[in-house]
Parts: sequence; structure tokens; C-alpha cells
Amino acid sequence: MGIAGEEIEKAMMSTLEKFEAKKESKTITFSSVSEGQVSTYLASINLLILEGGPLDAEENSTISFLPFEWQDIEERDTPRAINHLQRELQKFGVIFGRGNYHMYDVHSKLTFLNVRDDKSGSLSGGTDLIIAPFGMTSGCVKLNSCVAFEFKTKETVDEQGLESFLSQATMELIASNYHSHQMTLMDLCTNSCVLLTLTR
Repeated sequence: MGIAGEEIEKAMMSTLEKFEAKKESKTITFSSVSEGQVSTYLASINLLILEGGPLDAEENSTISFLPFEWQDIEERDTPRAINHLQRELQKFGVIFGRGNYHMYDVHSKLTFLNVRDDKSGSLSGGTDLIIAPFGMTSGCVKLNSCVAFEFKTKETVDEQGLESFLSQATMELIASNYHSHQMTLMDLCTNSCVLLTLTR
């Protein structure tokens, strides 16, 4: 169990017990959790979400983070988005390859970040992309994640609004930190990036 794992587990059990009373389902997906439910988790484990702005280079630098322009539906355009993101991060000094970091495409693993409790139920969901050390096996990626990414196309955000996806991204952040041995950042990527992290 990773950073703050025990406290996060207690919060999840407490909130899931309330859902149990509804007898509707014992599985709660990240994408269906409301803002109020996320706030309950965070309050229970005494954590806050810090929301950051766009990635900026040092003052007077000519380096800038170029936004990704979606040209297709998310499923088909994800590989191109990943390649773009890696090129942009390399400009800021992030090194990829053996002995450094790797981008792991996990968008098809819909239960990748599941957190299960046999008594109260479970949280179900995944994320789209994880940065972790190079050479990780599939089972080790979430244990060593540094940054998790959730992709949303411009059309999706224009239709539903960015705020509607912040709860989902927050649950992915909590679950990523539940599993990982190190603090994990969350990046909600549309045409720009919204960085999320946990703090006390």
C-alpha cells in the first residue's frame, strides 16, 4: 500500500458504507463520483487538492509547452497525444528511456486503479497514461507511478465543461496515490493541462 494508503482506505470504507445503504450497486466508478462525494473522501483523510496552472518555463526562457490539438476521437488519437506530450516534457528536461522514465499507455485497462473492500464495496476505474520508471512490468507500473494523465478532447470539454471531469480526475489522483510508493501528480489534459496534487 502506497503513500497515505491506510488513511485513504479508511476514507473509502467510510464513504462506501453510505453507498451500501442505497443497495443500488457495490461498485462506484471514478467517472460517476460527484463533487460532494470526492469532498467527503478528502475531508476524511484530511487532504486537500491543489490545482496548478499551465506548465511554464523559467523567466526569460524561450521554451514553452505547446498544447495538443485533437484531430480525432480520443481512442484513435491517444497515441499521437502521448507522443506529443513526451516531446513537450523532454523540452523541460524530463528524460525518457532506459535508466530514466517511460510513458505507459493504460487507457484500455478500465480497472487499472481499482480499490476493493469486500465488506463495503469497491471503487472502479483507471486512467489513460502513467509516467513511471523505465522497464516496469504491467503490475509494477501503478506501484511506481509519478504522474497520471486523464485525456479529454476539446469537443468533450466544450460539451460537458471542464468542471464535470475534475471529480473523476481527483478520484484517479487519490487511487494513484493509494497504490503508488511515491507521491503521484494528476494531469487532466484537454488542449491545456490542469495539474492536481494532494496536500495536507
